Amino acid sequence: MAILVPVVLAAAGCSAGAAEDRVLFELERMAFVPPGRCDLAGRPVEVRGLDLRQALHVVDPLLVDRFEVTRADWEHHMGAAPDPSGLDDPLARTSDTPPSHGDARWSWPAFCDLDEARQLARARGMRLLTAGEWMYVAAGSGLQSFPWGKTRRLSVANTLELGLWRPVAVGTFESGRSASGCYDLIGNAMEWVEGSLPPISGEEWFDPAVPSAMGGSFLLTLDELWTATTSAPAGPIDFNCLPLPAGSRSVDLGVRCAAEAEPFLLAQLPQIVANADTRNRLVALGETWGRPALPLLERMLSDGPPAGARFGIEALIEGARR
Repeated sequence: MAILVPVVLAAAGCSAGAAEDRVLFELERMAFVPPGRCDLAGRPVEVRGLDLRQALHVVDPLLVDRFEVTRADWEHHMGAAPDPSGLDDPLARTSDTPPSHGDARWSWPAFCDLDEARQLARARGMRLLTAGEWMYVAAGSGLQSFPWGKTRRLSVANTLELGLWRPVAVGTFESGRSASGCYDLIGNAMEWVEGSLPPISGEEWFDPAVPSAMGGSFLLTLDELWTATTSAPAGPIDFNCLPLPAGSRSVDLGVRCAAEAEPFLLAQLPQIVANADTRNRLVALGETWGRPALPLLERMLSDGPPAGARFGIEALIEGARR
């Protein structure tokens, strides 16, 4: 049985707070992803002209949204709910009441085309993940078949098998969370990424520069993150990646943002008011990120960060050491 967690309904109410509270609120919803790459375990490193060693690689530590961007997030950063124009789907309509009134649709994933997704990311000082980074976040260094492990489970993601036929609040499926701490990497809404990986569709045509969507949605069946193209144990693999025209829009096509951790923290931490409450929250966040975050945080501290960032870095280090 799936564990349902109303994560964002509670969080969305924070969006009406002061700017510095919003900065901390958003940091608390980010996962720390250390550098690394997916282990191909002897499989071919080049598939259809793409070097998978380079593609499936996170070079610098990242902060990645734990949740898909919600319609409430979209309204906060872009000034209005996602535009339903051109979508003949009642699910595209959000609500006539503001997010603070608690209408469940505000906690659903936002929907957008590629340019809109990029605009939203820039408004947050972030960017989209590449297809390879997204796969590393979802599958981990062990290149698991699913974000939650190696076993197919139908009750831990909002896919077609669940039969809801609509989005749900992001973060609903606790048991579907990845090892990196991210939710809904499979199901609920597809997510725009930069570039492509060789798609499971098996089409001969493949361009790694074409934008794509990853992760499936409530309108698609549950599929593995990748699949072998032959029966050989170390044969080539293709990925659950859907190349799309940049102007594609649908109610099940959303976005998750990321940023290089060091410059993002140096820009955001000085905006947080230093007091006992924010310190406790930052310590708790550091504990969530854990020891993988320590090398970066300790180096940032030793480099002599701006005075406004030191308070936050020290609190994050205290938590990460626990």
